[in-house]
Amino acid sequence: MTADALVRAPAEPTHPIREWTTVFAGTGDEHQVVAEGPKHRDWRKIGNVFREPARTAVLGLIRKCIADRELKIETFEGKVADALGPVGAAHPILTPDKSVVVAVQIWSGDPKKNPPDRPNVGAWEWVLSSEDNPPPPQLQLDPGAIELIGMSARHQDRSVFGPADLYTRSARLSDTLRHVRQIRDCQAKDRFDGTFTIRAETDVTRELRYAERCVEGPAGRRVRGICWDAGTDEALVHESMLDAWLSTMLASTSGMYIAVGDLSYQYPYWLKWVTEHVPGLGHGVSTGQTFALHEEDWPKIIEWVQQVRKGPVSGTVRARRGGGGWLKAEFRGFLLDPLVSDSIGVAVISPEIETIPDEDS
Repeated sequence: MTADALVRAPAEPTHPIREWTTVFAGTGDEHQVVAEGPKHRDWRKIGNVFREPARTAVLGLIRKCIADRELKIETFEGKVADALGPVGAAHPILTPDKSVVVAVQIWSGDPKKNPPDRPNVGAWEWVLSSEDNPPPPQLQLDPGAIELIGMSARHQDRSVFGPADLYTRSARLSDTLRHVRQIRDCQAKDRFDGTFTIRAETDVTRELRYAERCVEGPAGRRVRGICWDAGTDEALVHESMLDAWLSTMLASTSGMYIAVGDLSYQYPYWLKWVTEHVPGLGHGVSTGQTFALHEEDWPKIIEWVQQVRKGPVSGTVRARRGGGGWLKAEFRGFLLDPLVSDSIGVAVISPEIETIPDEDS
């Protein structure tokens, strides 16, 4: 080949986006790359991933996607096409109420060359209170997150979800407690990420990556997050779950119902059911979104919360039953590990559950 032929031969394009890239939306053009395909990318600035003029083209595509909250597809030419490929696409990831774009998935390349399928990225939002004695955070989930955490179809037909919907399917309690602290202690502009090992009701196990940011707005503080399948080999996921699997199996064979709760808010609430939750509980109670104990039991509950920091407590409580009435059960409560936290408790509930009708029925 002659030197003239080398000059005339078009340079082979180098397309840096070979998989769908997930960009966490910031303010202005301060967006950050959190994943390329399933791989975590540690909040990389857009400018560290794309160089001019590709950076300008990608930012423009993201800007339009955020503004219109819908899929955007553009054709590229010249140097931009050389760097990115002839076509770019941006798909928005919306908060569960669909009011805000929390992230954008972008891809560029030649659509004729078998582009990868766009991976499922779910979204959730934690509603935080600024009160001095705040109620527990409220969790909202979008359909993508519901699928990724492996919620069965029989649990999806409801209007209320809660922390226990996420944490019960998290196999490792240490992952859950780390995340609980992040949510409880975060301030506006804080960001964090991590992994949940998910044991789904759908018999699927996976490593679930997440990235979250705390924001402050007219409606108060929120933690907006996204999650995606980390692509870890399923055999390795199973291996990492063996201790949790054994403890759950032993708890289930005992015949008792076991739950982990958070005592750090104005009322205790369930974080995680170690066993199946008590049959018949109302959705709000079983998901941890509401505690829904009988108002006449509250004086005892407040006393138990104080006493459990000194040693185990026991008693009888009534919780709201789905469809009306109350479920009455005996329990024994204790702190999970005082060296880890003085606000994470465990309740062991008797299998002998009594159903009580509403007083006015």
